[in-house]
Amino acid sequence: MVSKSEDGFALKKEVGLLRGVSLIIGICVGFGIYFSPSKTLVATNGSIGLALLIWFTTGIMCTMSALCYCELGGLIKESGLDFAYFNAAYGSTVAFGYQWVTATAARCASNAAKILVFGEYFASLLRSFGVCLENHSPAVKIIPVLVFLLLVAIQMRSVRQSLKLEVAMSAMKFSILAALAIFGLKHLAQGNSPSVENFSNAFNTEQMQGVSFLGIFSAVYYCTYAYTGWQSLNAVVEEIKDPIKTLTRSIYIAMPLITFGYCFVNVAYFSVLTVEEITSSLAVAATFGEKVFGSCEWFIPTVVCISILGSLNGSYFANARVLFAAARMGHLPKLFSMIHMKYRTLTPAILYQATVTLILVAVGNLEGIMLAYVSWGWTTYGLSACSVLVFRWKHPEAGRPYKVPILVPCVVCIFSTACVILPIVLNPNIYILFGLLYLILGLGLYFIFVVKKRTLPGFNRLTGYFQRILQVYPPCFEAEKITGTSKN
Repeated sequence: MVSKSEDGFALKKEVGLLRGVSLIIGICVGFGIYFSPSKTLVATNGSIGLALLIWFTTGIMCTMSALCYCELGGLIKESGLDFAYFNAAYGSTVAFGYQWVTATAARCASNAAKILVFGEYFASLLRSFGVCLENHSPAVKIIPVLVFLLLVAIQMRSVRQSLKLEVAMSAMKFSILAALAIFGLKHLAQGNSPSVENFSNAFNTEQMQGVSFLGIFSAVYYCTYAYTGWQSLNAVVEEIKDPIKTLTRSIYIAMPLITFGYCFVNVAYFSVLTVEEITSSLAVAATFGEKVFGSCEWFIPTVVCISILGSLNGSYFANARVLFAAARMGHLPKLFSMIHMKYRTLTPAILYQATVTLILVAVGNLEGIMLAYVSWGWTTYGLSACSVLVFRWKHPEAGRPYKVPILVPCVVCIFSTACVILPIVLNPNIYILFGLLYLILGLGLYFIFVVKKRTLPGFNRLTGYFQRILQVYPPCFEAEKITGTSKN
């Protein structure tokens, strides 16, 4: 929501600790934990011990990255996430490149993949009640699209209702993860044959010898996709009550819960299923559910559908703020920075995301999109961690309500560099090439329309037309600068 002022509208602070934690959990816990474990185990050559170690290590690295975002959020109190930080640390060109790829394409592609997976699991849910849909039936795409449009309508109608929905879904998702972990640990305690065999050979020497560097980093990629979203709270920092306390406390609560939750769910899978069953399954959670819940075929599809809806809702809430911040700085059409006069929501930014996502729903390979998205993600996480060091050097006198230990951004920079460079060198991905070409296209547009300040004929008139149709109004904004006397 936004509040009215003399000069326009400003974003209203609606996000407290509960909603902050819910937003992080809601975005992170999507379908990754139900999709990635089998891929991770394949990448580690069936080594259960190494797979669990990678899940835990990736969670630690993501938490360290999140702590870097805590310092950045206290230093620069602007919505827009990395766009605001890159603009201050590296200049407008790098900031534009980030938001061009991330806000206009990468996150929309990731959300399109979520919608496709939602369709498959929703069809599976209907089949459990005797309603049969073919995998290539139009209904498999139409139904999730309609549900997605309902989420879009809620976000356009009310920020508060969208956040309430996120709190409810996050509570359900974490409860479900806990239930899966408890059922699995029960099997482990009973000493059933799969669990005894799996954990007695967790670090099998023969399996470990067959693991390559590419396999390790591929496993990190699949795990990262399940964790992605830890930084999203920074995207709405202008809407957070008591930003510093809320940011840090939300990270300290949410990330350990997610990390240990994911590890326990993996232990549950390994307690019930054999290595062969996990590696051969396209949906390991469904295979787990068949063994544990028997006739309750509807349970796992319902779990995954709820997880995906929560992740979509939180992702769109955060990403709209990135478009909003970029447009406010003149890097995207001014229309994307406007706010609905009645509902006080970011209507144009939300509609743009929805349009691009729907175009991408039927396009692309799910696995390829994931790998390219995570590669771009570690690029931005590394640059964000590096920006902490840049600000320490350029503005040592600036007030920092939260100061992360200097070792943390250094480790994140090294880890992210390895995650980006090694997989590209060892196994180039065509989707990464497409992303690079898209970045080059964006920089060309940046030079024409931002640096040279060219405008298309009739574009201002078109903006005015959409402003009237959508009933939106420019916001008022006063950015807090980094100064030596900044107080919080």
